[in-house]
Amino acid sequence: MLGEDGIVNDVAILFTEVLKSDGSKVLIPNNSIIGNKIYILPKQQPQQQQQK
Repeated sequence: MLGEDGIVNDVAILFTEVLKSDGSKVLIPNNSIIGNKIYILPKQQPQQQQQK
């Protein structure tokens, strides 16, 4: 989304709130999102520890 990546935390009337991996929040105006590509990535599965 406009160069920002993270987890969508909230979608309101005017803004979409995105939580970034560093803990910061980004408010993106919804009018800038409409008409742009939105990528939905698969969730990363935690790697299982190998047993010896």
